[in-house]
Amino acid sequence: MALNYLFTKHVPIKMVLELLKTICASPEKEAFRMDNNAYKKMLFLKLDEPFLKTLEEYYHLSKRFYLHRESYKSFMTVLRQILKSNSHPYTVELKWSHSEHEMVYWIKSD
Repeated sequence: MALNYLFTKHVPIKMVLELLKTICASPEKEAFRMDNNAYKKMLFLKLDEPFLKTLEEYYHLSKRFYLHRESYKSFMTVLRQILKSNSHPYTVELKWSHSEHEMVYWIKSD
């Protein structure tokens, strides 16, 4: 994803990794497991608002609507945008449970 399409300046990946260190239950050997439970923990600890507020300065004015949607799916869109702009590796796993699916993201920790 082009830097100039979404972002006005480079978003430090360190911001994302610090957040993931706090909200992911226990990071695996080489990756953080970001799922709906980690998202709910972030909401419970009220870490979402300060994180998204700091990201506002990096987004173009016309693209800031991504930061104001409140759902797991929308938050993961923001996270994916940052990861792609930093060329940071991640994988997606589709988990099915009782005919419902959940996207689980494995984000490489540095």
